[in-house]
Amino acid sequence: MTACFGYPLSYEDAPRRAVHAASQIQSHVAEIESDIQSRLNLQIQVWQSIHSGMVVASGADDRRLVGDVLSLVARMDRDIEPGQITITQDSFRLVEHSFVCEELAATCGLPGQAPQTLYRVIEKVRDTEEFSSNESVEYTPLVGRDQEVSMLMNRWELTGEGFGQLVALIGDAGMGKSRLVHVLTQHVSQTSPSVSPPIIEWSCSPYQSSTAFHPAIGALQRRLQFTRQQSDDQKRNALKTLLDSLGFDLAVAMPIFCDLLSLPVGSEYPPLNLSSPKQKELTLELLHQWICAEAQQRPTLFIVEDLHWVDPSTLDFLQSIANNPISAPYLCLLTFRPDFSTPWTSRAHQTQIALNRLTRSQVSQLIASKVDNDAIPLGLIDRIADRTDGVPLFVEEYAKMLNDSADLMSDTAELSHDSTMGSQSSSIPIPATLQGLLTARLDRIGGDENVVRMAAALGREFSFSMIAAAMDLGASVLANELEKLVESQLLFRRGTPPDSQYTFKHALIQDAAYDSMLRGQRKEIHQKIAAAMETEFPEIRVDQPELLAHHYSEAGDHFNAAPLWETAGSISTQRGALVEAIQHLNKGMASLKSLSESPERDELEYRINVPLGIATLSLKGYAAHELGTIYQRRMELCQKLGDKMGQLHAHWAMGSWRIVRDEVETCLDIASQIMPMAREMDDDGALMEALFIQAIAQFYHGDFSDSLASCQQGWDLFDAERCLFHTSRTGQHAGVAHLSYMALNHWYLGQPASALQRMRQAVQLAESLNHPFSVAFALHHDGWLNAAMQLGTDAVQSAVRHMQVAREQAFFFWETTGLLHHAGGLICLDDSAQARDELLQGLAQYDATGAQLALPRYYGYQADALTRRGDFDAASESLELAKAAVDKCDERFHEPEVWRLCAQWASAQGNQDQAAEFAAKSLDVANHLGSLAWRLTALVDLCQYTPPGSGRDRFVQQVSIAVAEFEPCEVDIPIVSRARSLCPPSSI
Repeated sequence: MTACFGYPLSYEDAPRRAVHAASQIQSHVAEIESDIQSRLNLQIQVWQSIHSGMVVASGADDRRLVGDVLSLVARMDRDIEPGQITITQDSFRLVEHSFVCEELAATCGLPGQAPQTLYRVIEKVRDTEEFSSNESVEYTPLVGRDQEVSMLMNRWELTGEGFGQLVALIGDAGMGKSRLVHVLTQHVSQTSPSVSPPIIEWSCSPYQSSTAFHPAIGALQRRLQFTRQQSDDQKRNALKTLLDSLGFDLAVAMPIFCDLLSLPVGSEYPPLNLSSPKQKELTLELLHQWICAEAQQRPTLFIVEDLHWVDPSTLDFLQSIANNPISAPYLCLLTFRPDFSTPWTSRAHQTQIALNRLTRSQVSQLIASKVDNDAIPLGLIDRIADRTDGVPLFVEEYAKMLNDSADLMSDTAELSHDSTMGSQSSSIPIPATLQGLLTARLDRIGGDENVVRMAAALGREFSFSMIAAAMDLGASVLANELEKLVESQLLFRRGTPPDSQYTFKHALIQDAAYDSMLRGQRKEIHQKIAAAMETEFPEIRVDQPELLAHHYSEAGDHFNAAPLWETAGSISTQRGALVEAIQHLNKGMASLKSLSESPERDELEYRINVPLGIATLSLKGYAAHELGTIYQRRMELCQKLGDKMGQLHAHWAMGSWRIVRDEVETCLDIASQIMPMAREMDDDGALMEALFIQAIAQFYHGDFSDSLASCQQGWDLFDAERCLFHTSRTGQHAGVAHLSYMALNHWYLGQPASALQRMRQAVQLAESLNHPFSVAFALHHDGWLNAAMQLGTDAVQSAVRHMQVAREQAFFFWETTGLLHHAGGLICLDDSAQARDELLQGLAQYDATGAQLALPRYYGYQADALTRRGDFDAASESLELAKAAVDKCDERFHEPEVWRLCAQWASAQGNQDQAAEFAAKSLDVANHLGSLAWRLTALVDLCQYTPPGSGRDRFVQQVSIAVAEFEPCEVDIPIVSRARSLCPPSSI
């Protein structure tokens, strides 16, 4: 026999109902087993298997159920022992706080799926559905509830002083009502001098809301510690002892309470023979006497949870408390949802506390407290905040899923909210523990299921005109159906039809409605929506192409979806919305997989590939691993299409990727390929682009003169309009790039005035473009130049501005390099302590980008700061890393500075001879590179480390020559000033 709990009507606690039913079957069989065996000589064997998941209802009457759930249960039936209730781990997670279970050694699974751990159900945790005081429950961390806690504590303090209070705690499911109750009960328990805390807990039940005084019955059973093994006499004696200790008239109280607890009153106390109304009245009076008697002994916390499921008799009892001053020192704490209306009016002793949703920052705190990961992606937190509406329970369930799946963190690190998209666009699924709750709520509403489904497919927000265009329903019928959803508080409505707008109250309610559809139903609905948008709302194709693409994709119409995703991605890239752009473009790529091979398909893929590369470059930096795959595919596509300009751009992109990964020699090879391609095309713009790849390869190899010549030649070809075209293909503005590297080359060649002029020109050009990536690029090199020239204040100011732009645009790579150059500026200002801390952070972030380029410079910053701090061992490690980075890929541009820092390190420890050796090595490399700036720096150091009479005069003479060769500059350059101070007056 198979029983399906949750169909055809869903209940939020269907798994618990299933296990409860199985327990009842097991108990009943045990009661009749001996009788059947003795009378009929039959032995009954019962085994029950329970699993939780989704099934599909099909057939004319929707009574045929299919799905993996049934297959797994059938497999379990073959393997478990008779006489036990066995549940899977999926079911255990949903009922673990309701039933005591024992993990079994056996597992069970279906082919291609991970095996499920099995559990044997032993017994219920307790005889009611109330579990608030069970210490095994894992409570949601308390976030954003300081005011509410303070108010509860204040009311408890008043209770302790003899002023009875009633507090109503109001909030939707998952808002943290039980969590706040737990905080107060913990406080009361910890401050109580006795072993048994003064707490009485009542709990209402959704399927016992017609059982009179059900919460009181459960509370009494717990108070008396009733068990199934006890006899009626034992239970009655326990009741008598309690009532006697509280001062009750046993002749009156025992018959009433025995009746309440379904116990025979016995011969000791004669029946009262009261009418039903009178018995209820007396029951109400005695229940209140019980609460007051407990409170007279010590201030008591009286809790009634989930009043929205209260039975009428209990509500009458609570109304009598609310309508009259509380004479005994107890705090009556009620919890319920906003859709429940109390039948009493406000009084002085009453307090209402409404729980608001968590803010975005509070959602972040809650996730951080639950997830075992210190680096939670910001985009993921934003999406969770949007998807959950700040409901703590929902946030907690998502956090649990993050802990269970490391892949989910990486897969959703770049998620961004789009309120017009349907829930199915999210890669974060609904937690299983919430699916039943939401589905049950939808089932209880009734009405036309197609309206709910269409609304869910349209998205979190939709207009009446849109849903009317997509549905074959009359306007009045549709308006009535939507109004049902509004009245049930599943939708919010603004305005009146046909000019009304609708919003799902919870994104997760939308998800539940959407997930209730079969795949075929979804496709059909999305196709209707797409057709309605094309015919009735043509502006959507222009203004919101991603919305139309989404519906075509979900309808399986990838031919129409792919170009729309490309349009959406390109628009987002142009607007700097990089996360959204990558999402759109990746969806476009996914759509292409369903299309057959053709030149048109390849052309469309190329059109998607280009903005995808640019967006990824801007967001993640030049060295992002996925860029290599994107650029390689671009080369293949352009070759198939015969697109020579596209091939040049693909080579350019691959060259930039290789250089930032510190593959200098590979980049030189690419430069040797791209230059002939550009000359063959006889296109000045193409040649300008190719010259930049050649220039940067030469620069990082330390060929400053050749690099400067390449930059100058490229800049001579600059044309503003043509350069913008190439920027749209590469993501980087060649004019800004050439000027930036011209500036750096000028400095290393001893031309500071020209360097500062070109860098100012680069920044100004970048700012005129309305292209944030170019601004970040220029400011990066500006900070680098100022730090290299030891202009500390300018370096810090440039880096601050650089980081600000990077943060605004989510350029993580540029934000990281800004932090590193900020540290470089601080070193120039002799703030080595802060610089050390920033370098530690910055280097870790830089490593996370995958970049390897310029590590000799960054490790050099670190060694400099550590040496100044006197941490020579750590400084030595940084210097070794810098030298290794130089040798690894023949990145020579910074090698003279590495040896100069070695000399500084040796000198700081008093080893002047070794310092002189290192400075001499710096000079040799500087001469080999033809760098006047490095040569002058090394010569000044040699003068410092060489004692008079040991060749120092020769170095002073060389300093004088180098100073004379240096380009004059109005700005005071520290190294030039130091050099001049060493020169005889006659030589200046």
